[in-house]
Amino acid sequence: MTYIELPLKNLDEMSEETCFLNDVLKEKKLAVVLGPPGSGKSSILEKYYRENPNDSKFITVREFLRSKFKLEKHIKVLLLDGLDEYRSASNVDKISVTMDLADKISELEVDNTVLSCRELDWYGEADISALRDAIGVNASAYQILPLSEDLQIKFAQLYKINNERFFIKKFTPYGFLENPQLFRMTVSAN
Repeated sequence: MTYIELPLKNLDEMSEETCFLNDVLKEKKLAVVLGPPGSGKSSILEKYYRENPNDSKFITVREFLRSKFKLEKHIKVLLLDGLDEYRSASNVDKISVTMDLADKISELEVDNTVLSCRELDWYGEADISALRDAIGVNASAYQILPLSEDLQIKFAQLYKINNERFFIKKFTPYGFLENPQLFRMTVSAN
């Protein structure tokens, strides 16, 4: 599978600068990747894992919390996908899910942890406090940015669309092409 690098914006900073997951991991011990459905949250984590299989682990929050998870000692980066999906499926208080997650993360010896969550299911300061209280470091939240025109062209080339500029011009007014999943669905429908 081919992955396109998706830009992130640090929600803690007023700067308009963008970064990528590799940049985040150089500076932050604990990061949260936020975005709407289909924006590429899982893909960003999977891309990192596929490029760094020897020192990272990709696992869903559900698997991490429900299994007797043992992390190999050589793993430096833990990639936890789908906090929102586990929250919606569990019958426990939504903040206690974050506290349980933080407690389990705090028991591990990893350099970095990245957590993905839909932005509307992220409880902001309540989640950050729960993570900080158990792990002892602040979580930094990053939002996946909508696909720029340049990235839309890369996606069009990836999907082998003839006359990609015409395709982009045709569908841009509908807002489908700013989201990777909607972009893919638009390609499939045409």
